[in-house]
Amino acid sequence: MTEASPPQPAPTPGGPAQQGNGLAIAGFVCALVSVVLFWAPGINFVLWALGIVFSAIGLSRANKRQAPHRGLAIAGLLIALVPGTLLVIVIFLVTVVPA
Repeated sequence: MTEASPPQPAPTPGGPAQQGNGLAIAGFVCALVSVVLFWAPGINFVLWALGIVFSAIGLSRANKRQAPHRGLAIAGLLIALVPGTLLVIVIFLVTVVPA
């Protein structure tokens, strides 16, 4: 007696489904909102820090397992780092350099 093999699922068009990279999107959104809410120092700082962390993790995941949204992770890092660097420079100039 021969055993019948179980039916194989039909291939999906376009290849296998790719997992998302939600942290890259979250990092981009947090960085963008932190720039928009520059006038709210407490919220701005939290969103800025989250934008950097989420974007860095999203970029790492995109590089390791070919996850999508690598560009959003890079944009999130740039959007968060440029204003953050300027903020640090301004705070340094205000507190350290004598007027």
